[in-house]
Amino acid sequence: MIFFPNIIFSLFLIFLTILPLYSFEIKVKIFSSKLLKEFKIYSKCLKIKNEVINNDKVNVFIRGKKIVIITNNKLYEDDVFEIEPCNEIFEVSIKKEKRIYKGKLILYLKNNIIIPINVIEFNDYILSVVEYETRVMKNIEAIKANAVAARSYVLASYEQRHKGDGYHFCDLTHCQLYKGFENIREVVRKAVDNTKGYVILYNGKPAWSMYHSVCGGKTEDALDVWGYDSMPYLSSIDDKVSNLTLCSFGWGYRWKTKMSKNKIEDAFLKSGLIEKKEKVYYMYVSSRSKSGRVKFLTIRTNKRILDIRGIDFYHIIGRKINWLAIKSTLFDVKYDKKYFIFEGKGYGHGVGMCQHGADKMAEFGYLWKDIINHYYKNVKIVKIN
Repeated sequence: MIFFPNIIFSLFLIFLTILPLYSFEIKVKIFSSKLLKEFKIYSKCLKIKNEVINNDKVNVFIRGKKIVIITNNKLYEDDVFEIEPCNEIFEVSIKKEKRIYKGKLILYLKNNIIIPINVIEFNDYILSVVEYETRVMKNIEAIKANAVAARSYVLASYEQRHKGDGYHFCDLTHCQLYKGFENIREVVRKAVDNTKGYVILYNGKPAWSMYHSVCGGKTEDALDVWGYDSMPYLSSIDDKVSNLTLCSFGWGYRWKTKMSKNKIEDAFLKSGLIEKKEKVYYMYVSSRSKSGRVKFLTIRTNKRILDIRGIDFYHIIGRKINWLAIKSTLFDVKYDKKYFIFEGKGYGHGVGMCQHGADKMAEFGYLWKDIINHYYKNVKIVKIN
């Protein structure tokens, strides 16, 4: 059977249109940064093993190779649990950290760690993501643009981001930040509701509509960050209006970090970049992308010369030292006998929408569709339901 492009596009839109008619659920691994051995669940009423339990506290922990749940003086023990609150609201408490969730909770063991998966309805998930991803933003038109970007990103990536892991997304910025439903701002509710159903399409498919905090004046090509797909709609732009750099008032627009060589050597060693007793003498920027970001760093040690991608260096320092140490790959580096000094601009990977820039555009009177078309090139904005 021959399908012409316009027919394929029409079928795709029909598919997207009928999605909201079904229970379109997202599986999110929560507390992804923690290795869970025990925690508590608070809810007035829960369904466990097809039983309705009226209790406000449930203890969950590991015993042997099983998950154990104790509530109302009753004990459940199994490899996998599905827990559903009667009123769709429950609280998960891990030591001093508490979060409120909706939907269901699936628990299973992996490497003697409890993996908690929140099964959440698509639109509820978007609401929470927009709340926690836009707390640096004040203007509703910018938050609307971010809501549409977040929705499009989910549709583009939910079958691929954590393929094979048993869930669609983690709750970290690796995917999109998701911390439940406590203190959702009214401006966020309005922004999500007013843009409900709108998505960004490129060539008839949902766009991987990335975004970040501060671009430093120029966004980055996706190809220069991830290297596997050009994604033409995620191309570098000058983030200016009337010669004003939009994000120049944002936190992280300019930054400076001083780190000892010993600290960097330790991070390199833990990441497998260098070996034991290997010392870093110096490093310098050997290649930049067209946006000015570090494409490659050249590192001289007492044993060899290494070339490392700027984005890999950014990730190594973030994971092994601190994500605020090197805020972006838009930096220069100097060194002396004991220290490296990094001076840079921007916060985040730099691809797609600059959130502080979008907020400034909204402040200037631009609408959410204007903001999207500024940051994502040659896309279509379509309402799918």
